[in-house]
Amino acid sequence: MSQNKESRTVGAVDRALALLTLVSERGPIGVHEAAREIGSAPSTVHRLFATLCQREYLIQGEDRRYRPGPQLLGRRAAVAIPQLVRDARPFLGELHDKVGETVHLMVLVGNHIRLVDGIECAHDLRVTLRLGAEFPAHVTAGGRAMLAELGPDAVAARYAGGIPHVPGRGPTTLAELQHVLAQSPSRKAWLNIDGTEVGMSVISASVGSSAREPLAAMSIAMPTARFQAVDQQAMAATLLEICDRARRHLEGPVLMN
Repeated sequence: MSQNKESRTVGAVDRALALLTLVSERGPIGVHEAAREIGSAPSTVHRLFATLCQREYLIQGEDRRYRPGPQLLGRRAAVAIPQLVRDARPFLGELHDKVGETVHLMVLVGNHIRLVDGIECAHDLRVTLRLGAEFPAHVTAGGRAMLAELGPDAVAARYAGGIPHVPGRGPTTLAELQHVLAQSPSRKAWLNIDGTEVGMSVISASVGSSAREPLAAMSIAMPTARFQAVDQQAMAATLLEICDRARRHLEGPVLMN
């Protein structure tokens, strides 16, 4: 005996997929609005949203609205990142020319950073390019710069499964990470001396926006021995000025809702 299509569906799965489609097409949305759209009780939608956040298909922002998370953004980010690289390249090149050190462009992917572009400096002793490499965001300067854009609730959603363990480096609990991120305004230069790799120092700043994906940052990386001899405040000011101009340029056409 054949069953009709409706009888073969699993209600909770069907509603979860409807929510993912809704958020993907509409962008940020609240529980009650989503409940009206898919014809379910707000309590049911709230539970589904919580499950989807735990699996990183969605994240919840400071405004309590839900938006695409790293799992859902995978294919969309694959489209957005090449455009981001093209549009950010002039700013990355200007940064490289002004500081004379290796520079990288990175994006936030879940709770990791991915290096998507860079320009290597000409010094004999230098930090080499690491394009495509990924690092835990909570122990890197660029990762912290981007996480600070998100606010406590969105950070908690990205670390729903706990803080990845990195022996001897960085916060080990969500509370510790939130404390670190709360120490300074998000739009600043973040410093990492020997924190990711012994002998390497990095200054990073975000060029992203909490309402858009993928979040991006730029970094200056150099041997710690040379970093200790440079004017660190002047270098940070140069980075921030270029990142602020890049932010204004990128927010509209490149970084995605």
